[in-house]
Amino acid sequence: MRIWEHKPVQKNNPMGFKTGQLVQLKSGGPHMTIAGIAYNGLVFCKWFNNGALEGARFEPSAIERCGAKAKEKARDKPAKSRKSL
Repeated sequence: MRIWEHKPVQKNNPMGFKTGQLVQLKSGGPHMTIAGIAYNGLVFCKWFNNGALEGARFEPSAIERCGAKAKEKARDKPAKSRKSL
């Protein structure tokens, strides 16, 4: 039985994650690479910890693309108005 799908499965992947994307836990932590997406929707990620390769499965709601927080902050920041001379 095949558990992992190497390409994104749209019906089980509502967050739009793709294999090879860089992600991070919403609570912080190391940058991880998506290695696969399970049919049950769990995202399998791999990362290096002091030179050792580690991996784990996460709920899609627990991770976000790297840089997503910076984009949200920039979107929430009001635009600076230019003073007329």
